[in-house]
Amino acid sequence: LSPQYISLPRPLTLLVPHEQGEHPVHVIYYAPQNPSYTGLDGEKPPCVLNVHGGPVGLSPQSFSATKQFYTTRGWAWLDVNHTGSSGYGRAYMEGLREAWGIQDVDDCIDVARILSAPPHNLIDPKRVFIRGASAGGYTTLAALTLRAEAGVFAAGCSSYGISDFKRLEEETHKFESGYLTMLFGPDPQTKLDRSPVFHAEKIVAPLLILQGDVDPAVPPSQAEIMVQSINKRGGTVEYKLYSGEGHGWKRKDTIQDALQREIRFYSRVLGIECSLQDDI
Repeated sequence: LSPQYISLPRPLTLLVPHEQGEHPVHVIYYAPQNPSYTGLDGEKPPCVLNVHGGPVGLSPQSFSATKQFYTTRGWAWLDVNHTGSSGYGRAYMEGLREAWGIQDVDDCIDVARILSAPPHNLIDPKRVFIRGASAGGYTTLAALTLRAEAGVFAAGCSSYGISDFKRLEEETHKFESGYLTMLFGPDPQTKLDRSPVFHAEKIVAPLLILQGDVDPAVPPSQAEIMVQSINKRGGTVEYKLYSGEGHGWKRKDTIQDALQREIRFYSRVLGIECSLQDDI
């Protein structure tokens, strides 16, 4: 890939509202970059807001073909290292204790609002798409259910994301079996209250769900129960189950299909044609 197509990372620390006052949220912004094209005067680009897994992981500033896949096609890419992310100190990471599904979701919503408004004006507020895998998939589902009334996201994509924590505790592998208590607290009702599947009727944004059929951490039942619930009430959901894939894509054809399927899904939501035949 020629350097002239590479979108360089722009790290930003934003102050967002919090019950104890403002608190910082760390993000990395990648602007659209293609020397052959320019946007319309005054137009702000559509944006893919990416939520990392973990949920106490990190989106680093490093080369990613996935990010450049979007930025070379006129999209902005935004990595949100929400409260709980590693790399910004222990206090920041521990801010997600007993607050998963609330603080991470609020951070994503606030970041999208701030960057689409003055003085930043970096993204189009009507064309922000939230996506994530695993724990990031959960944040995506939570944003579209628990905070559906915010109306910030035009659509979402969850890859092997968690939808039902009660069922997850019964089905997941031993290594992560006690992890949820730290992230939700000891009250079992909290896990139900923050499980997107029990709030699927609130979804108004289109949703793409991608899942591997041999995933030991987040079994396919997590995706399928969400799809059934949305279909039952006539919502818009697209589902793809990849044969032989586990918790994260390993096969070349799966990686390629998932990436193309996702950008085409977003493009259909926007009502535009997405051509993937180019010289990049």
